[in-house]
Amino acid sequence: MVFNEYVDRRAKTEMGAAIYIKKTVAQGAGTAGKYSLFLPITEMPALGSAPDQVETTVTTALSKTYTPARPDNPQIEVTAFAHRDNYTKLADWRGEQADFLFVNPDFTGFARSGYISYYQDAAAVGDKMTMKFVITVTDATELATLNVYDLVEDTNVFTSTIPEIVQLVVAGTQAISVIANPSTATLTATSDDTDIATVVYADGVATITAVAAGSCTIDIKAAASTGYAENHTYVLVIVTAAPSV
Repeated sequence: MVFNEYVDRRAKTEMGAAIYIKKTVAQGAGTAGKYSLFLPITEMPALGSAPDQVETTVTTALSKTYTPARPDNPQIEVTAFAHRDNYTKLADWRGEQADFLFVNPDFTGFARSGYISYYQDAAAVGDKMTMKFVITVTDATELATLNVYDLVEDTNVFTSTIPEIVQLVVAGTQAISVIANPSTATLTATSDDTDIATVVYADGVATITAVAAGSCTIDIKAAASTGYAENHTYVLVIVTAAPSV
C-alpha cells in the first residue's frame, strides 16, 4: 500500500466561536425564535463527556468486555470578563432556564438547555478580572447540528468607546459619543435615578448632567434594527458636591 498523505485543511481555531441564547422579542430579540449573541467569552467549553461503560464480561471471555452506557451532561462552565455589562446580562437570566446554541466558526453547533448561575473568579496582582457563568444542563442534543446559520441573528454592537464610570460634580455635564453598528440602530439612553443624574441622547451623543450627590447607572441601548438583537452598555455615574470656595 502506498502511503496516502491526508491533510485536514478545514481545521479551525476558536476565532468566531460564540454562545447564543434564544430570546423573545420582548427580551430584545430582533426576530422571534432566533438565537442572538449572549455575551463575549474567552473560551469555548467542553459540551459533554465520554459515555459511561458497563462491564459485560462473561466466563468464557479471556479479557474484560464492556458496552457503552449513558453519556453524562455535566455542568458547563464558561469564562467571561468580569464587568457591569456582563453581570447585568447574567442577572436577567440567573435562576432561569434558557435555550443556548454553541456556534462554531463554520456554523456547526450544539444546542443545550439549562439553568444559569455565575460567580467571580479569584484574581491576583497582574491578572485580568474574569468570572464564570454556569449552565446546569436540563436537555442536550448529542450530535452536532450541521447548519445553524438560519437559527442565529446578528446583534447591534457599540463601536465607540463608552466609559464605564463618569465622575461629575453637581451641575456638571459630560458628553459621550455613542456609535453603533449597524448605523440604522435606534439609540436611547436612560438614567435609573434622575434625582442623581439625567441623560439626553441626540445625534450620536449622550449628555449626562449631574443633579445631586450620589450615584446612578445610565443604560445606553441599541435596538430596533430589522433582524438584529438589541444590546445594552452601562455607565456608572458618581456625583459629588461642588467644592466650596
